[in-house]
Amino acid sequence: MRDQRDQQVLCSEQMKDIINDRSKLETIAQKSYVHDNGFVKIVINETLGKKVRLHVFPEDDKIRAAENWHNHRWNFESKILVGSIRHETAGFECVEAGPFVKWHYQRMSNGKFTLLPTTENYRITNHSSEVYITGEKYVLRTGMIHRIIPSGEFTATLVTTEPPNSDSCFQWAEVGHDVGQNGVEQQKIPLVWWEVRSYLKDVLFRMSCREMMQ
Repeated sequence: MRDQRDQQVLCSEQMKDIINDRSKLETIAQKSYVHDNGFVKIVINETLGKKVRLHVFPEDDKIRAAENWHNHRWNFESKILVGSIRHETAGFECVEAGPFVKWHYQRMSNGKFTLLPTTENYRITNHSSEVYITGEKYVLRTGMIHRIIPSGEFTATLVTTEPPNSDSCFQWAEVGHDVGQNGVEQQKIPLVWWEVRSYLKDVLFRMSCREMMQ
């Protein structure tokens, strides 16, 4: 419990430091954007392929999510700073006329990524679901298939990713379902510095309110 509290304090101090530094805010904003899966992705730090990201899920699903089953190119750990999320994992198998289409997210020779559908259809073979609340965390390994279901309450998670060990990953979307931004070139509109500051202040405020209530 003490280690968990120390981590919370360290995270809060880092965010306070960023809020008061316009240069850091501008640098972070260039790498941050609204993600198709229903959250604001804020890249706090990146060193030797490892990233520390803040994922902010606004209240009442104010960002329309196109969350699909997917895996990742890296291992990662996600810690709930405030709020709660539902984390689901699943297995899939390729079958003719299955209800899911497999999409391929792949790095091109120019370094950019594509997200395009394959001709393969799938069905779910197994499924598990768990709710994580403030202070809890989960770990996901490369290749594991999962999705996040926002709770509707304001939620912030601190995600630490390991260096990528693959240049591609996949999504499994129901036939005809929106997969968000797709095509040959992925275009992400970056945040501006004051938006980053606003999100960080909101997260800190809610974390401090929770501390006072304990």
